[in-house]
Amino acid sequence: MSVIITNFKLSKFLAMKKYIIVAMFFCTISIAGAHAQEIVKGSGAINLGLGVTNGIGVTPGFGINFSYDYGVIDNWGDGIFTVGGFAGFNNWGNTYFHKNKSNKYRNTIFAFAPRATYRYVIEEPFEIYGAFMMGVCFVRDKYDPDNYKNNHFGPFWGLAAGGRYYLARNAALFAELGFNPSGIINVGMSFTL
Repeated sequence: MSVIITNFKLSKFLAMKKYIIVAMFFCTISIAGAHAQEIVKGSGAINLGLGVTNGIGVTPGFGINFSYDYGVIDNWGDGIFTVGGFAGFNNWGNTYFHKNKSNKYRNTIFAFAPRATYRYVIEEPFEIYGAFMMGVCFVRDKYDPDNYKNNHFGPFWGLAAGGRYYLARNAALFAELGFNPSGIINVGMSFTL
């Protein structure tokens, strides 16, 4: 009986947590203002995102990424050129059969890189961008049931094409498709400073 009550309270807490997060999100947007503030030379943006990775026969992996963009060249073509940094984490796995046994494989990646981005405002509040990054990643592979672990370190490069929709003066939603360690598809929030 106590297990059922404990689980009931836990589920209520988890449901309530979702509402609190949504309320905080809308409070942030309403405080931020009403018009888009695109990045210009000398200003910056913090981007927080979630990524999804998937391959053939692979359990989807989920990543977290953080990047910072700083405007360095205004009116480059019709856009702006920014530089900054990227940090990402991804964890994915797979179950496979070998010698009539079920085995598990887990891959964890930590990546750090400088990032260059070209941004173009189509029409306020929409913006599109392309990004390039080259850095280092730390990878850990783990195979069960043998408990075999392999750690390695090496270079990586990444490309992304995305779009940003400004909800308020300093807050925007973004979605990008590309190749980087935190995911093939990334979505999240940008905050212009």
